[in-house]
Amino acid sequence: MRTRHPAKTGIVLGLAVLLVAGRQAAGEAPTEKADGGLALPPWEDGGISGVLGGGLWPDDFNPSLIIHPATVAQGEGAPAEAEEDSWLRFLPRSLFSNRKPQPMVEPALTDISAEALRAGENAPADARVIDPQGILDEAQAEDLNRLLAFHSETASVEVRFLLLDAGQQLPSGTDLSRLASGELARGSACLVVYPLAAPGRARIFLTRNVTRAVDAAYLESLAAACRRDAAEARDAVEQLQRFATQLSIRLFWLERAYPTVKPEPVAAVETPPDATVQVAVPALSEIAVSLPPPSWKRIPVDAVPREWRPWIGAGLAGLLLIALVAIMLVRWNRRRRSQTVWLLPDYDHRRPVRYGGPHCGGCGASVKYG
Repeated sequence: MRTRHPAKTGIVLGLAVLLVAGRQAAGEAPTEKADGGLALPPWEDGGISGVLGGGLWPDDFNPSLIIHPATVAQGEGAPAEAEEDSWLRFLPRSLFSNRKPQPMVEPALTDISAEALRAGENAPADARVIDPQGILDEAQAEDLNRLLAFHSETASVEVRFLLLDAGQQLPSGTDLSRLASGELARGSACLVVYPLAAPGRARIFLTRNVTRAVDAAYLESLAAACRRDAAEARDAVEQLQRFATQLSIRLFWLERAYPTVKPEPVAAVETPPDATVQVAVPALSEIAVSLPPPSWKRIPVDAVPREWRPWIGAGLAGLLLIALVAIMLVRWNRRRRSQTVWLLPDYDHRRPVRYGGPHCGGCGASVKYG
């Protein structure tokens, strides 16, 4: 006879009572069909079928105002008011817009005024920073002037800067040889027309005796290196300082690679006070960057002084020879080890037997390496 456990029976009855109470609290009347299955809820005539507990749209929303994305892309659809209201209630309009983003149009550049150019022409002959518009303050201009003065004292190619505003440019046909009272183009000189906060539009001019002696590719790499180094900074004044520092370093390298750029000494000639002396002023030539900026892996050969090239070549040849000898020694040693056969010595039976046994300790052969 099978006996029921009273604890299990109580648990089952409790769960059944809770289930029935929960259905009655939710207002559900458990009904059954004649075949024993659950009956579906009755549908009222004229009611909205398929909606349980409310619709899918808000109460104040008209689904007919939804515009298909394809019709919006073709320029068709409802009026502007309905379309705006439908997009606010549906998806963002930018998801289905076929309009391409308009490129940013840079503002048109303006020419520097004639008064500013005239002030630059009347600047002192020893002026290194020509700033007729007062773009830099006194301290910033003094720092840049000190750097350029130090460069001009130790280098053969002196450097001068003509500062422009970020949205300015030089007028076409400007004669830059008149700047700094005409002293700019009397020897080997470099002029940089630098718009502040725009190092990519900086223009570098060199006297003709420098451009004739130096290769065009080297000059292009010089200008590209200065612009690239200045673009690494965000502050406009720091960009200007980095540009000037890099230009000074590159001009020192240029003088070592091309010693002919140094100006020849001019003998003093006494002339009558009434005589008119015409000085041949070399014209300024701009460095036009037509090649892509060189990468850090590419080292220009012209930057190496010519007297150092034989020693550098001999050093590279010596390193190559040492590398080849080392490779040959390693391969020879590896081959020798692969062909070597190690032979162990034979067992010597003449050794005394310890403790009366033939295989006791100390009676075998031993090999010692090293």
